[in-house]
Parts: sequence; C-alpha cells; structure tokens
Amino acid sequence: MNTVSWKKFEQLETLVDIRLAHEYAKSHVPRAISLPFPINLKKLKKDYGTSCHRLAVDQLQLYVTDYKDYMESLKSHGSSLGLYGQGRLRSYLLSKIIAYPVATIQLQCGMGNRKALSGSLRNVQFLEGGFNSYLDNFYARFETHLRFIKICGLTGSGKTHILREIRNQGGQVVDLEQLAKHSGSTFGGIAKEKQPYQWKFEQELLLSLEAFNANRPVFIEEKGTGIGSLHIPLQLSCKTDKAQRIFLEVPTPQRINNLVKTYGGLPKKDLEKAITNIIPRLGKSRGERAIAALKLGNLQACAAELLDYYDRTSVYSQQSGQIIKFTNMAETAQAILHTFEKFPIVV
Repeated sequence: MNTVSWKKFEQLETLVDIRLAHEYAKSHVPRAISLPFPINLKKLKKDYGTSCHRLAVDQLQLYVTDYKDYMESLKSHGSSLGLYGQGRLRSYLLSKIIAYPVATIQLQCGMGNRKALSGSLRNVQFLEGGFNSYLDNFYARFETHLRFIKICGLTGSGKTHILREIRNQGGQVVDLEQLAKHSGSTFGGIAKEKQPYQWKFEQELLLSLEAFNANRPVFIEEKGTGIGSLHIPLQLSCKTDKAQRIFLEVPTPQRINNLVKTYGGLPKKDLEKAITNIIPRLGKSRGERAIAALKLGNLQACAAELLDYYDRTSVYSQQSGQIIKFTNMAETAQAILHTFEKFPIVV
C-alpha cells in the first residue's frame, strides 16, 4: 500500500474518505469527499477472521458491491487521489484491489451476471495511519502559544457581553457561545438553533485561534469542559486552565437584571422545564419557589432563587484572578483591554 504522511497527503489534488457515510457525516478531513468503499467487512471478518487480509483479490471480490461503478467514481475525481479510512484494514483491502491488474478481475454483480473491469488507477496514495493520523495532527494544533486571559465571574455577571464588547473595541476574543450555538447554562439551548457537530465546532474554533496575532492576548470565557452537548478540546482546556484570570465583580441586583434580560423573553414552559430538570441540584423547596415565581411573572424573584443556589455552589473565587469592578459594558471592557494589552506575550 502506497502511504504518505499527513503533510504530503493534504497537498494532494483530491482527498477521498472511504469510510461509511455516517462516519463521514460525524467528522472528516476538510476538502474530502465521501466515497464509501462498498466492502462488507462484517461478513468478511465473520468468514475469515484475522486472515481476511490475506485473501486473494478474486476472493475479495465476492464481498464488494458495485465495484466497477466505485472504481469509475474514483477515476472521475482526478489523477492525484488521496484516500483514507478509519483503520488500516479497509484501506489495505482497497489498495490491494487497486494494485491488481484490473482488466483481469471479474466481479459478481447484484443480478448474478459478471462484468469485466477496464482501466486502472495509478496515482493513488493512502494516508499513513488513516483518519486517526489526521486527528492527531488536528488536535496538536490546539497546543498553541497564544496568551489567554480567562474572564470569570458568578452567574449573571455578563461575561459573554463583556467579551463581545472587548471584541467591539478591537480585542482578540474566542466566542465559545457563538461557535457552539449554546450559552452553556441550564437555559442555554432554549430557542437556539441546533448545535453543530463536534468536528464542525472544533474546526471553526481552530480557525479562529489560528487567525489571532500571537503577540497580543486572547480573551476567553470560563466555560469548564463543555458547552451544551459539545466539549472543548482537551489540548485547549489544558492551555486555558493555566491562563491568567479576570474576576468580574458585579452587584447581585445587576446580575439578576442580566438574567432577566437574557432569559426573561423565552417561553415560560421551556424555562419551567429547565428548572424542573435541575431540581435535584436546586433542592425541592427552592425549585418550587422558582417555578412559582416564574408562573406569577415575577422573573426577578425567580432569578434570585436560582442565583442563591449558583452562588453557593460556584467554583469561581475572587482570589482566582484580578478583580475588575463592573461599571458599564464599554468602560469595563476598556479597563480590561488597558490592563492586559500592555503586557508582552508570555509563552
């Protein structure tokens, strides 16, 4: 099998994903097209076990569906093809068939008749290590030398709004909520569009990171390890865990107003369902009080009940970073930029 490293592979004219369609949909190499190799690996392994890779091509043909059409599809995509699978077996079997004198192969078709193959594929290369090789390279790029500043604060502090104001004033910002289509809270997915696939989120996140100037700080919000159904790549989490922190000090009445402004316009039935889901953590009495206030339209009281719980269980600490007292969005963002943009990059 003619294999090449990822560095050479990504330079090829056409990249082809030979895995199953659902695997491609879940995650794939950028630019790659999906042409699943139509071999019945399940039946092949059942019949021959670990010896299936030693089969002759005329035996392998019995486990391939519409091989001629598949070969023609490959040839139609150019002369410089790069193919990859999930593991080694699928790629190896395809390379074995491709390397065989194609004109001599007779493949069993669905209707029982046999068709001879014509033509061949010459310049076909396989990615060494398969799709996992791409993933190793991809995640390694998250081990960036960017200098992160993490914005922390209690629930309702308006961290995301401050972050976006920093961006409006020219700061470099990673907007995790925008990329994930979720605010990360209990109510974060209500009335939002569907979250992207994990791989799509990661690709967009990496593109944003690689666009930054490494000589300036990058501001990012404290989000734990995930947002909704998505998780933040471990390599990035490890980097931001060591980042310098800002703790936003915001008065409780302001935080209550922020929550009401952010979530108060959402459908009450969705808010009630979300609160009900966290009653095991809130406690029955506090949960019931919050729902009762919600039904009465007293959103301030509802938010106060939730804040009381979150403040008691918050993992954030004012000692975890530099305290920035909130005044208003514009002035607070300006104060943050003035404080941190003047420091040189720390690698």
